[in-house]
Amino acid sequence: MSTFINLNASYFINDFYKRFLVKEHTEKHYARASQVSSAVLLAIGGVVAFWLKSVPIATLWNIAAAVAAGAGVVSVLRWFWWRINVWVEFATMITSLAIFSTLQYLLWLQDGKVLPAWMGGFMDKVIAVDEYKMLIIAGLTTVAWVVTMMLTKPEKTEILVSFYRKVRPGGPGWGPIAKLCPDVKHDGTLGLSLVAVVVSSAMIFLILPGVGAIIFGHYLKALGLLAGAAACAVVLFALMNRMGWSIVSEVPTDTGGSEKTPPPE
Repeated sequence: MSTFINLNASYFINDFYKRFLVKEHTEKHYARASQVSSAVLLAIGGVVAFWLKSVPIATLWNIAAAVAAGAGVVSVLRWFWWRINVWVEFATMITSLAIFSTLQYLLWLQDGKVLPAWMGGFMDKVIAVDEYKMLIIAGLTTVAWVVTMMLTKPEKTEILVSFYRKVRPGGPGWGPIAKLCPDVKHDGTLGLSLVAVVVSSAMIFLILPGVGAIIFGHYLKALGLLAGAAACAVVLFALMNRMGWSIVSEVPTDTGGSEKTPPPE
């Protein structure tokens, strides 16, 4: 809960309040504003939770999955492609939620036998299946954010250059920005890092049910899950040794750059 509260407060303060409402003030002011926004968001969450107490938890998870189905790709891709901007992220969240709401409304009409027979059959065989529904949401949201990206301008060049100098992302997605920063050497471990992400995620998703299996007395199942997690840990340790632990222990410094950096091609 604390993670989500702080995350939403961070979005509100850094991406909205500080950017559009109060642009220049002390850090103490923004810290106090973040505390207030956290309290307000927590209160709003409590009210919403009270209203939704009769809604099945599966429905709430479906809503969260629907938003993630569209926005998840952009949330990852923005680290690997300089062209992703804030409007793309807005488009993914709004579009995915809008499409999910529309599909749910159509399913509600289908339950009331309002839709034509041919459309009702499609709803029952496709839209009513969660996997197909997520695929439709992800596909349409991808179209929406690609169109949004083509119609909007990229972030300011100085912002992209500053980000590149601090994060040093690898891969071809930052090629135009990398040309503007010939003195910056990126980590060069993109491939191994992606493998490490998969292995570490597998380790976490094995540990969680493994601990649950111990709690419920399923010891043989727990042994298998935790053994798999241990194997992932060994692989992850080997990957980190190969990449160098400095990539997670050292904080890159902003080496500066010209304020008149030409825009990327």
